Formats: sequence, structure tokens, C-alpha cells
Amino acid sequence: MKKVLHWLDENLECTICMVLMVTFTVVLFIQVVMRYVFNNSLS
Repeated sequence: MKKVLHWLDENLECTICMVLMVTFTVVLFIQVVMRYVFNNSLS
């Protein structure tokens, strides 16, 4: 249990930031494709 808590303490913030950045990049890419290829944006 201590090892898990230590890992979370050391890595959780970085992991959350990476997941959010990847999500933001994917949503941005989808938005650009929708806007310029399909002439329609996401709501």
C-alpha cells in the first residue's frame, strides 16, 4: 500500500497532465477537421 501511495504522490500530477494534453490535442484536431473538411463544427 505504501508503494502505491508513493507512486501516486510522485506520478499522479504528471499522468493527469499528460492525459489532459492528449485529450485536448485530439479534440482540437477533430475540431479543425470538422470545420475545414466538413464545413461544420462540433457543438
